[in-house]
Amino acid sequence: MAELLLTNKGKLRWRGEFESLQIFLEKDLNIRGKWISASGAKLLKTEDIQIRWYSQQETITLNGPKAEEYKSLLKAKGSVLDITETTESVDKEMSEASQQEVSVSEALNITSFDPCLYKTVEAMKSEINALKSQFNKHCLDSSKLHIESKIQKDNNSSDARTLDVERLENENENLKQENQLFRSKIDYQEQDLLHLNNKLKTLEDERASLITVIRLLYSDRDENNKSYSQCEYQSVMRGSTKANYPRSRVPNAASKQNKIPDVVGKNNYSPLEVEQASEDDEEAGQPKQTSKSTTRVSKKTEKEARQQHQQGNEKDLTDRHNSNQNQRKVDICGDSMTKYIQAHKLGRSTNDRVTSKSFSGAKCKDMKHYIMPTLEKKPDEIILHVGTNDLKTSSAKTVVKDIMALKDFVVKTSPRTKVTISELIVRTDDETLNNKIKQINTLLKQNCAADNTPLIEHSDVNNDCLNQSGVHLNNKGTALFALSIINHIRHF
Repeated sequence: MAELLLTNKGKLRWRGEFESLQIFLEKDLNIRGKWISASGAKLLKTEDIQIRWYSQQETITLNGPKAEEYKSLLKAKGSVLDITETTESVDKEMSEASQQEVSVSEALNITSFDPCLYKTVEAMKSEINALKSQFNKHCLDSSKLHIESKIQKDNNSSDARTLDVERLENENENLKQENQLFRSKIDYQEQDLLHLNNKLKTLEDERASLITVIRLLYSDRDENNKSYSQCEYQSVMRGSTKANYPRSRVPNAASKQNKIPDVVGKNNYSPLEVEQASEDDEEAGQPKQTSKSTTRVSKKTEKEARQQHQQGNEKDLTDRHNSNQNQRKVDICGDSMTKYIQAHKLGRSTNDRVTSKSFSGAKCKDMKHYIMPTLEKKPDEIILHVGTNDLKTSSAKTVVKDIMALKDFVVKTSPRTKVTISELIVRTDDETLNNKIKQINTLLKQNCAADNTPLIEHSDVNNDCLNQSGVHLNNKGTALFALSIINHIRHF
């Protein structure tokens, strides 16, 4: 075929149209498939072979398992030489023709002259020269076009490289600006972080100062209570006032038999004397006159009475001291659900020293800071009721994890303090949160059973035990809530 060429380097070229190439491959080589555009070329891809035709270079490349087989077939299908080889063959033929022309001329010179034959030879000679000039011109035009196309490609590639360089320079400049912006932001954030660190250090110093002040206040209070108890004990032991003596401890017999009469003296330190009226004055109905005869009060009787009072008071103080030693110190720390708990009533019911501290709005992590003053007193037991304020922001597993972490914190801070966890109370304001409470109580029961932590359950507290908010307890709910705590303290 005239469109299919084979170069001197063994490359295949197709100088025809793309449609004629499709027809040629389908009819002559029985190669059918779908052509696609890929990287400036037309690609036909089958299981056996891949054929690419570059329209600008007019070259054909074959790849695949049967590439060599189809390449041999193409070479056999009327392949021709390339332009350079054709030029060389034409030049060779023209040189041979010129040689033949010379030989013919010589033959004409030698032989007899034939004018008709001479004209024919001249005509052929001129025609050959014209064809030669046309062919040379066509070759020059082809070379020129090839050079121009190559120059155009080089210019296009140069322009593309220039555009790529400009694009990269612009991107580099943009990246530099973004880098500068990020650096400025980092500088601002470092300044803010430094400011926050200084503020945090100041707050920590203030916290330490407040803790010191609280400790001093508690120490002063304990000293005042101790000094007050000592003063009260000394006043009772001295018998300074009659009101300080317990009525049950005053011996009635001694008080009746040894009743001390009214005493009159010049001053507080004068000897005690008793006024006695004369019989004559009493019989005459005249006013009594003070007699100078004095009678000293029996000191022995007074001493016995005071000893009895002293023994009774010492026994009463000993009983109180023993009772206080047997009492446990139980602290209830919780959120707003515990604010209506009356600790003094719980103390009377359990015969223990019970205190209740409510921190409204406190979450599990906040409670760690709130209970520090309580842990410094090292109570015998602490009851934790937290988690209600974490329901809207945390999952059930996270709330249980935070509650158990708070328990571990208490154990680590005050090892001798027993920790008890109170399960969450039902609520009616949000059914989703109520379902989450059930999940939390179930997980709390499992975790407390695993590490042997006491758990106070509030199964008796139902929806009727809540006020209008559907969150906090009413009077009935508070009573049942307190009863659960009382039963726990009594049995544990």
